[in-house]
Amino acid sequence: MTVLRVCWSPCWCHSTVKQGSAAVGIYTIIISILSLVYISWVMRGGQSSDLYSPFFEADIDETMGVAGGITITFCCLYVASGFLVLVAIANDIRGMLLPYLFLNGVVCLVALAMGIFMIARYYIYPLAMLTSVFMWLFFCIQVYCQLCVISQYQILVKYQTANIEVLYN
Repeated sequence: MTVLRVCWSPCWCHSTVKQGSAAVGIYTIIISILSLVYISWVMRGGQSSDLYSPFFEADIDETMGVAGGITITFCCLYVASGFLVLVAIANDIRGMLLPYLFLNGVVCLVALAMGIFMIARYYIYPLAMLTSVFMWLFFCIQVYCQLCVISQYQILVKYQTANIEVLYN
């Protein structure tokens, strides 16, 4: 039994989990490329001191290089996992969905932790509360994407499982 039967988004509804998982792969690639552009802009001296920026506590001279390098590496892996989802959907290969499931789980945990961190550390600022709400909204979207790809994985497991029938005892 799969978790989801159809995948929907605010703009359109996909009648199959396969189409929804392909849309999740494309969404992952687009979000990761936009994140890479933002990170490279911040590392070249762009403004990162706003409260809603993921690098607002990073020092441009000391910690920005390490944090930016780790984030760039993760985003490149996330782009690759988005392409793997598209290839897995086209060729019905369930093992290629696993990198996405792992990396998206990390994204979900980071989004949840970042929202909690914003409230715990900056609870006196109303903008921190709004930022936490947006982080948790992003968390919910990522969890839904995770459920869509897990459903596709479950469909492929059921489809590819050998049916062994005992003919005699």
